[in-house]
Amino acid sequence: MKLSIIIVSYNAPKHLEICLDSCREALKNVDGEVIVVDNNSSEIDFEALQEYFPEVQFLLQKENHGFAKANNIGVEKALGEYILILNPDTVVPENLFDSLMTFHQSKERTGFIGVRLIDTNGNFHPESKRNIPTAENSFSKLFSRFNDSKRDNYYKLEVGEFETAPCEILVGAFMFTTRKIYWEIGGFDSRYFMYGEDIDLSFSTELAGYKNYYKGDITVLHYK
Repeated sequence: MKLSIIIVSYNAPKHLEICLDSCREALKNVDGEVIVVDNNSSEIDFEALQEYFPEVQFLLQKENHGFAKANNIGVEKALGEYILILNPDTVVPENLFDSLMTFHQSKERTGFIGVRLIDTNGNFHPESKRNIPTAENSFSKLFSRFNDSKRDNYYKLEVGEFETAPCEILVGAFMFTTRKIYWEIGGFDSRYFMYGEDIDLSFSTELAGYKNYYKGDITVLHYK
């Protein structure tokens, strides 16, 4: 199998349905699968979803494991050579995966690939591309008037919104790599419940000698 999409869900029924619809379209010409790991939601009718999306594998958990551990559970079940960590409140475009797989293969020691994320008003999410956090640039994120530098900013301002370039830190809403690399790095650190785990995984990938990339010519809607 070529690709596995891993979606961790928690009480977002309408967003999840829209996301799965977009994944179905994106996988039409790809040998792939979708795995949903649900963290014990109380507001999602999984019987109806399983009827509408019979091709999707739903892993229903009996407790809320958090984002990191739930993704690891999903990747453990994955059969794909490539994996996509995807938030349930996203909409992916058609013809997405040929471009990602071709790009991943074209670079030496490519780690994770992120894309341009926008909200429903078309506004760009700056966290799509970030520099390695430091005390200084993290302070400047909170108090932007103290740092207008493009090179030392929390967000990777030196790379344009629509550019494709190396990028140390990506966002967990959309992270594409191979299953082999994911486990070589150790996957998400399950000690994180939610937030920060994408920074940790991105940085760990760079420390292992891989290079992460931001691909600004691909746009994904993220309701956030």
